[in-house]
Amino acid sequence: MNRICFASCLILTFVAARAEADCTNNPLSGSDMNALFSPPAKIICGRPGAAYPGGANSTDRWQEEHRSGGQLWDFKLGDNNPVDARAQVGTWSQSGVNLTHSYTGGPSYTWRLFLISGNTYSFCSGSSEQARGNVIPDPGTGCGGVYPP
Repeated sequence: MNRICFASCLILTFVAARAEADCTNNPLSGSDMNALFSPPAKIICGRPGAAYPGGANSTDRWQEEHRSGGQLWDFKLGDNNPVDARAQVGTWSQSGVNLTHSYTGGPSYTWRLFLISGNTYSFCSGSSEQARGNVIPDPGTGCGGVYPP
């Protein structure tokens, strides 16, 4: 019985470690970044990482549209929502291996992206994962409730 428990724990540890980014494996190159953020517009379906600078609220979720010309829009609940409609919140830029978000009237953040798997990336500052996001072509309908694990 102890061997089964040990083997199960070992497998679980391996799977959990594989799902967590360490901000050192699979960094995107400048050409990877250019391809990822080239037109058409992209949307990041994001959530906090382990070192999230926005506080300890691990339930935060966001949908940020990266439009041409460096416009950064928060999708919120969409254009037709009378209370929480889509709005521009700042600008974005990509230079080499770095992605920068500059928020109007607020801070700027610069990240290096690391591929976790598929379309899921870690947004890292140094060795700290500040956010995690799925980067997808902007469907014009937001993330549809699909965020990274």
